[in-house]
Amino acid sequence: MSSPLFRKGKYLAIAILIGVCTSGFADYKDDIGYTQLVLELGGSIPTGTGVNVTQIEAPLTNGGTNYAPDTTNSAFTGKTFIFPVSGSTVSSHATTVGGYFYGSNSTAPGISQVTVFNVNDWIGSSSLRTSLPIAPAISTGKVQNSSWIGTTDTGSVDTEILERYDYQINRDGVIAVVGVNNGVSSVPNLLAAGYNSIAVGLSSGNSSSGTTSPTLSFIYGNPRQKPDIVVPTDATSWATAIVSSSAALLVSSAPNANAMRPEVIRATLMAGATKTGLGGTWTHTQTVPLDSTYGAGQLNIYNSYHIQQAGQFAGQTTAVSMVGNTGWDLGTAQSASPEYYFFHVSTLSDFSAVLTWNVNVSANFNWSTITPTLANLDLFLYNANGLTIGSLVDQSISGAASSTSENVELLWEQNLAVGDYAIKITSDTTQQYGFAWQTIPEPSTWMLLIFGVIFTGVMIRRSQSAASVG
Repeated sequence: MSSPLFRKGKYLAIAILIGVCTSGFADYKDDIGYTQLVLELGGSIPTGTGVNVTQIEAPLTNGGTNYAPDTTNSAFTGKTFIFPVSGSTVSSHATTVGGYFYGSNSTAPGISQVTVFNVNDWIGSSSLRTSLPIAPAISTGKVQNSSWIGTTDTGSVDTEILERYDYQINRDGVIAVVGVNNGVSSVPNLLAAGYNSIAVGLSSGNSSSGTTSPTLSFIYGNPRQKPDIVVPTDATSWATAIVSSSAALLVSSAPNANAMRPEVIRATLMAGATKTGLGGTWTHTQTVPLDSTYGAGQLNIYNSYHIQQAGQFAGQTTAVSMVGNTGWDLGTAQSASPEYYFFHVSTLSDFSAVLTWNVNVSANFNWSTITPTLANLDLFLYNANGLTIGSLVDQSISGAASSTSENVELLWEQNLAVGDYAIKITSDTTQQYGFAWQTIPEPSTWMLLIFGVIFTGVMIRRSQSAASVG
């Protein structure tokens, strides 16, 4: 299931992440919180309307042209398909991926414009332009889906592909969602080893996981945990498309341009991820932010949507006010001035926070020299008294100054007590970042709150009845 692609030193071997789909649409929608969101929002649920997307597909056969979704499929009625290179034929894999990504039964059925690339053309001359001495082309798709894996078997060539993609993502504000391989295996170089994309695996754990390969060059050869997030389905192709669809939903519900930045969308999806429903126990440490198999956890679009809708709260170098206990920010960290977010927790709660930032890629005029640089950001949680910081509660410190070079930090606190807290973000250089956090009352606390509302209502009605007697 591999195919020779563009030639730059050697061929790129690719594989599509195909599998037999045994889980239905309704099942995964229940598991990722989409059904709950529909029940809450009804007809006002965001649908991805106005979001242009890109589907990058590998041919079903070596050197073939069968990489296109079946545009006559009823699930794609009313959608416009753009093929930058003519001569495509239908692929069952691309059709199924499209169904999960933008089909009428997806979580973003309002998507109406889809650009479809053969991965060979996309890498070679049409988009990343790896075969040309120029910068990558401007991306017209806000969300890009890659349900394929690959390698040139040469670390330096794989690295250039990743560098060019990370450059395009950062420059154009692309939300790039890529798959890891099916089955327990090492993390593939392409495209899962990139920095600025979102790598997707399976909730069962039956997909590539662990650290990226040291065969890559420069900072790309430093070990980083992948995947970033997992989905409860049976093939990573479909899982990747589901995350792409969820990202498109968030883009269509974004209150402003800041909420659409890839750093913010990535942080929002990962902060909303749940730690249950997995094939094993989710764990992490202060220096390894992501679980080695499940990343940030299982996609939950209900949580992520509510993080987004809670609003943007700017970090403060000098504390002047509290922010919400759920929210997000597109901020800029300075080396000498930490950013602070003070908030209050009113009930015993679970707390999740994710900080992400992009690798910065620069090149000379003919792209013969490409230079990636990665800032080192760290994330801290403190007790607080109003706007005064107290003792350290937890930290996530896995950046470039540590043994790994992650561009994500994650805090996960169960049973966070009532009180004031402060988040601190530090950096070794000026760096834009996406930050998202969520406070969810413990189930027992919710029950007490609900009981209190019911009890109060009953007492009011009794009081009203008593007042009307006579």
